[in-house]
Amino acid sequence: MQSRTHIIAFLLALLVAAALTPLVRRLAEHFKLYDEPDVERKVHQTPIPRLGGIAMAIAFLTPLVGLLIHDNDISRLLTSDPDQLLALFGGGIAILLVGIVDDVWGVRARNKLVVQIVIAFGMVMSGVVIERFSLPFFGIVELGPWVATGVTVFWFVAIINAVNLIDGLDGLAGGVALFAVVTMYVVASLDPVSNLLTTLLAAALAGSIIGFLFYNFNPATIFMGDCGSMFLGFVIASAAVQTQAKSSTAVALTVCVLALGLPVLDTAMSIVRRIRKGRPVFDADREHIHHRLLALGFTQRQAMVILYGVCGLLAVFALAVKMEAGHGAMQLAILVGLGVVLFGLGRLFQLRERLHQRRIEHLLADSIALPHDARLQIRELSRKIRMEADTRLAWDEVRKAADVLRVRDVRLRLHLRPRQGEKIALEYSLHRDDAHFSQLPHEEMELPLMGRVLVYGDLQIAFRTVGGAEDEERRVLLHLLAEALADHIEEHLVSGREDRFVVRRIPVSDESAESGAGG
Repeated sequence: MQSRTHIIAFLLALLVAAALTPLVRRLAEHFKLYDEPDVERKVHQTPIPRLGGIAMAIAFLTPLVGLLIHDNDISRLLTSDPDQLLALFGGGIAILLVGIVDDVWGVRARNKLVVQIVIAFGMVMSGVVIERFSLPFFGIVELGPWVATGVTVFWFVAIINAVNLIDGLDGLAGGVALFAVVTMYVVASLDPVSNLLTTLLAAALAGSIIGFLFYNFNPATIFMGDCGSMFLGFVIASAAVQTQAKSSTAVALTVCVLALGLPVLDTAMSIVRRIRKGRPVFDADREHIHHRLLALGFTQRQAMVILYGVCGLLAVFALAVKMEAGHGAMQLAILVGLGVVLFGLGRLFQLRERLHQRRIEHLLADSIALPHDARLQIRELSRKIRMEADTRLAWDEVRKAADVLRVRDVRLRLHLRPRQGEKIALEYSLHRDDAHFSQLPHEEMELPLMGRVLVYGDLQIAFRTVGGAEDEERRVLLHLLAEALADHIEEHLVSGREDRFVVRRIPVSDESAESGAGG
């Protein structure tokens, strides 16, 4: 009876998530609720609709609401503790709404943390409390009421943010949560009568995650957003506490921590890293484990497979700890074995990073360094730019100069005022693909094309930096290039026709210079 209910809950949640996610995606697209790319933390290159967590939450709650409506033995067991059931529904909806507000309008990290703490206190007041936990050799450790409250609040906040922070690749947060949920389902199934609520939560949540992953796996067409990742973290944290309260061996929290070992470790390392660098803990960066895998040259899918493999390994160790409940020596041996495996994987990862960095440094050494005769080449190209009557041919010389200066992006914009019937190029641009550019130090410059009195446009440049005198040399040569372009414009494009340009006068105090300004 129970196994059939679990299957129905799983399939119903899966179907609802698969059907609702495209509708939520269309809604997000209609209201232009996109997750915009940025260089600080995100890896996607185009805006992607968000708020997919709404579909997951509705899919998860659907089979549970159905059981509340349908009167049978399982529904009566489910409602045997109405306070905790109400706390689950109320807390889940509350954390979902906080995430929606954050996804739509944005909420400061500190404010989100405060709300998470309030919701966690609400769970404690409803009786969802960690009253004990298990340690190898020490057995079950009972907690006093005040300590239990603090530990429970910390537990909810930690798990919610761990799942939230790992949400950096297509399908990553959903996949990591799925491994944890399946592990918890297996653990709870060992005592199905006591853990009826946990098994139902795990089955429904697994179905909602899989239904959403159809659209979220790389290349994703929708993101779950903060509303989805925080909702997943909340339900997983709640299910673990429920199992802990009913388990005679009190290892459910240990199993959950191991199953969620990837986001937990990544979050802990992020906090330590930012504190050591003197940065705010809530600052975003590109040093999470998935960012570092991408920096090593792995594709998103390859990085996903690697991280899924780590999650699978952690799930196996978590189940092994559960199977050896009551045998402190074996549990300790399993945990030591896990530590050795993770240490070995970490060392291999660090070695791979060092070798990759050395290879990249060697590959980029020639492409970054300026030629020994760079100054002579830029002077000659500047002379040709001044002499060219056609701006298109002058731009060709700029492209050659970009090669000499090892510049990645160049953009020439002229503030022209086209006449009717004229075809005037307003902008020229050059971009070189460089997979490692975003991970390396770089500098962006915007040089105004300043004539005697008017500004005729600007030259925007981005280049990798190597530090020291070479970067200063590059900046000087780029200024020479901008001066040559300004001279070209005044000599060949203006010629008494300053009305072709949008008037942007240079503020000067010299009256003679101002009196010679064009119209």
